[in-house]
Amino acid sequence: QIRATVDAASDLSEEVARSTQVFDDASGQIRGFGESATTSVALARREAIRFANDFGTMFRGAGIGASEAARLSEQFVRLGSDIASFSNLDIQDALTKLSAGLAGEIEPLRRVGFGFNDLEVQARATQLGLRDANGELSEGAKLQARISVILDKTKLAQGDLARTSEGLANQQRFLRGEAEQLREELGRELEPVFLDLV
Repeated sequence: QIRATVDAASDLSEEVARSTQVFDDASGQIRGFGESATTSVALARREAIRFANDFGTMFRGAGIGASEAARLSEQFVRLGSDIASFSNLDIQDALTKLSAGLAGEIEPLRRVGFGFNDLEVQARATQLGLRDANGELSEGAKLQARISVILDKTKLAQGDLARTSEGLANQQRFLRGEAEQLREELGRELEPVFLDLV
């Protein structure tokens, strides 16, 4: 149990360092988001930063700039919490489904009511002017089109965590996030002692 608590603190340090690599000068925005994560998205700081880093890695790989990638990453972590609230899912499960959808795996989001298909993605890419001179779409362009489609398809869920924050299910989500945050903070206190022992 002590090791798991110390690991939580270690994980936070690693994710903060990774955010600097992923978001460069915009990493402060992600760290700030992590600071308020227990009250805004019902996640511990390290969890919010980790998921933002995961989204950000995908967005930066598609050629999206650091500042915009940070904005989108925060938006998609918030969306994951909203989908969890709206569809009564575990937040991490909802975030995994979002990641799959962004990568082009349609079924995970379809199973919770937010389905879309490749024709919609292709049409959105054309609408957004993402095709190259030969009318082709790069993988980065497809991702940008999926971002737009997913944000449209999930409008009903957006803001649901805040709207229904007083409900029992969401109170439990917030309590879990706060408990994880406390474990993380306790781990930071215990980490020097633990390192001396090993």
